[in-house]
Amino acid sequence: NGGVKNGFREIVMRSPGRYEISLLDLYHRFGDQKNIDITKRASSCCPQPPSLDGLLFDSILSELIPPLLQADSFLSQQKEGEQEEDLKLCHVSLLVATPGSTQQSWHADSGHVDVHQHQPCHVLNVFVPLIDITPDLGPTELRPGSHYLTRDLTRLFLLAKARKTLQPPILPIPKAGDAVVFDSRILHRGRANQSNVERTMLVLTFAKTWYVDLANFPKRSMYEKAEETQPTV
Repeated sequence: NGGVKNGFREIVMRSPGRYEISLLDLYHRFGDQKNIDITKRASSCCPQPPSLDGLLFDSILSELIPPLLQADSFLSQQKEGEQEEDLKLCHVSLLVATPGSTQQSWHADSGHVDVHQHQPCHVLNVFVPLIDITPDLGPTELRPGSHYLTRDLTRLFLLAKARKTLQPPILPIPKAGDAVVFDSRILHRGRANQSNVERTMLVLTFAKTWYVDLANFPKRSMYEKAEETQPTV
């Protein structure tokens, strides 16, 4: 999904015209500041930074993120007889598809912990659109059941197709504030934004407490060089 190659831990370009901004990182860095200009923060690393006109970005930082951070973990509901296991908030981010952004390739956001046998979900994506989604905005398309296939995609995909068990893609059209929740191993893609407005979506990523994400946001910071050149007192 281009996270490691095309960006920084604050913001990455998922595909041309499609950006994901780490709200957690910005909150930790600028949470005590008011009226954060996200366009200014993004402009140094984006050839076409999102404008986010009309988005109450400071409200998102001040009202949503602190309550989430106050919880050390989130207890997942378990079936009777199963051991309870905590979840952690892995990422809070803002996903922006600018007008004219092209359709993404099918991809999964995380890999499998066992390539030989299917295991329960360890990372869960929650997509919450901040505006009403329409087909021309480029909704997120998903392939139901594909999280069973992505541990050995080519072989299992062809096998499912031969057995006629391959499910067709679905294209949810959520309203602002709705939640699209799915296993991060599911194949999905953002459709092309053919409108003249930005599609903005809040992304919450929950994971088992032992999980470490090495794929979606790189370690390098867009502020590293600037911080290195600042004079020390």
